Amino acid sequence: MTTVILGGANTVFTDIEAYIARAGMPQHVIAINHVGMHYGAPIDIWATLHPEYMDGWIKARDIKSFPRARALASHRELNSHERRVIPYPPGQVIVHHDLGGSSGLLSVIIAMQQWKDDIVLCGIPLEDDKAHFFSDRPWSFAENYRAAWWKHRNVIKDRVRSMSGWTREKFGHPFESGKEEKCLRQ
Repeated sequence: MTTVILGGANTVFTDIEAYIARAGMPQHVIAINHVGMHYGAPIDIWATLHPEYMDGWIKARDIKSFPRARALASHRELNSHERRVIPYPPGQVIVHHDLGGSSGLLSVIIAMQQWKDDIVLCGIPLEDDKAHFFSDRPWSFAENYRAAWWKHRNVIKDRVRSMSGWTREKFGHPFESGKEEKCLRQ
C-alpha cells in the first residue's frame, strides 16, 4: 500500500499524474496547504504549518464540491478562532510538533504514524529554484528545510521515495531499481 503526499511545488501535478499512470490511485493521500483546494480526488489528511489559512482553503474546496478531507493535521492545536471557523471536531485534527522540515516532513511523520504504507512525495522537491504551482516566484526556503529532512533520514529513509528534485536524489524514486542505495546519498 502507498501513501502519496502532495506538496505545493510546480511539479506536483506532473508528479502525481506520472505516479498514477504507473501505479494507479494511491491508497492514502495527504495534501499540503493550497494543493488541497485543487486536488479533486479524496484526501485522507490535509496537513499544514499554517492552520490560520485552513478555513479559506476548506471553503474553496467546498465551492468546487470536492469531498472534504477526512482529517486535518498541524504542528499545533487550533486556536479558539480556528476551532470556531474550521468545521472539524478535535478528534479529526491530528497534532504533531514541528520538526523544522516544512509541511512535507510533518506530513511524512504523520503518514508513518497513521499507516504502514510506503510513502511517495509529489511536489516536494525541496529545491530553491522551484516555484509553487500557484506562483511564479521561486521558493527560497528549501535550503533551510533540508537540514531537518537529513537529520531525520534514518527514521524515514526506508519508507520515503520522491518523484522529483532533491528529495528524489536523497531518498530515491519509487520506480527506479537500486533505490535502497540512494537513501544514503549525502
